Amino acid sequence: MSSIVFNSKRRGFTLVELLVVIAIIATLIGLLLPAVQSAREAANRAACSNKMKQIGLGLHQYASARKDSFPAANDRWYALGTTPATKMPAGSPSGYSWIFHILPYFEESAFYDRIKSVTSGTGGQFSTLPMTVSGSFANVQLAALICPTWGGDAIMSANNSFGATCYKAMAGRGSSVGTSVASSAALAKGTWSSDDGYMPLVPTTSPPQSATTANARNYVLRGRGLTSGDGTSKTIMVGESKEGNPRPYSGTPTYNCAWFLGTQAWLVAGRPQDGCLAYTNSTYANTATGLNFGPTSAAPTVMYTTSQQLLASTAGAAADMIWGPSSDHAGNLVMHTFADGSIRSIGADVSPDIYIGLSTYAGGENTTSDF
Repeated sequence: MSSIVFNSKRRGFTLVELLVVIAIIATLIGLLLPAVQSAREAANRAACSNKMKQIGLGLHQYASARKDSFPAANDRWYALGTTPATKMPAGSPSGYSWIFHILPYFEESAFYDRIKSVTSGTGGQFSTLPMTVSGSFANVQLAALICPTWGGDAIMSANNSFGATCYKAMAGRGSSVGTSVASSAALAKGTWSSDDGYMPLVPTTSPPQSATTANARNYVLRGRGLTSGDGTSKTIMVGESKEGNPRPYSGTPTYNCAWFLGTQAWLVAGRPQDGCLAYTNSTYANTATGLNFGPTSAAPTVMYTTSQQLLASTAGAAADMIWGPSSDHAGNLVMHTFADGSIRSIGADVSPDIYIGLSTYAGGENTTSDF
C-alpha cells in the first residue's frame, strides 16, 4: 500500500526541464556538427586524392608502354607536314581524350577494346572519331572520374547524355590561340607557344610524311615524354575543374566536360584573358592565377575561355568553358596530380608565379616546393 501511495506522488518533467534538456541537446549538436562536416570533407578529399592517384598511375603505365611518352590532351592533329601545327585549324572535330587512352590501365580494357574494334577500318585503329561512333559513349560514366564534392551532372542530358569528368589535363599557360609571344630562352615552347604543359591540347608529334589530307586524322598522336624538365615533383599533369557545375551562381552551366572528348578534357594555368604570360627576368609579367576563377551571381556570364579557342565537338565553332582549375573542396583548395604521381592540394591564394611555374614542364623557373 505504501508503494502505491509513493508512486502516485511521483511527477513528470516540467516544461522548463524539457526546454533545458532540448537546449543541451541542441548545443551538443551544434558543437558536433562542424566536426562531422569536417570529417565528411576530409573523407571526400581523401576519396578525390585516391581517384587522382589512380589516374596518375594509369598515366605512368601508359607512358612506360610507350617509351615514356604521355598522351596529349587531344590525340588528333589535322595539318600536314614534318613539324607540329601552331594551332588546330577551325573546323577540326574533337579527337579522343587522354582519359580514353589510359582506360586499359584503368581497369576499363573491355570498353577500350570495344571502341577500338568499332572504330578500326581501312584508316587504322580509332580512325573513326568519337562523335561519329553512334551510341557508344551515351550514358557511359566512370565513377573514378568524378570528385565526391563535384556538383555537376555525372550524365549530361544537355550534352548528348555523355558522361562527365572533373579531372582535366594541364596544358600549361593561358592560351593565346597560336599567336607567338615573347618568352625567355629557357622556357620551352609547346605546339602552341602557350601550350607548354606535360599534356598539350595539340600533340607534339606529327603524322608521317606519307599522310594525306584525307587520312591525317587516322593517326593517334601523343604528347611529351617524361623528362626531368623542372622536376616531376614540381610539374602538374592533372587538375580539377568545376566545368558543368552551376554553383556558386544560379545559371545554366556549359557542359564542356565529356570525359572522352579531347577538346573538353583539358585546362590551362592562368586566366586566358590575361594572355600567354612571358617568363622574363625570373618572373611572369602581369600574373593572375585561374584557380577557382569563374562566374558568380553578380557576373553569371563570365567565361574562362574568352581568349581561348575550344573547338566544338562537331561543327568546329569556338566554344567556351566557364571554369579553369577549380573545385568545391572546403578551404578553397584544388587537388592536382603531379608528374611524379604524387597528389597535392593547392590553395586558390597560391602565388601566380608559383602556380604557372608548376604548370609548365620545362620553364626553367625556380619553383619552391612549399606552396
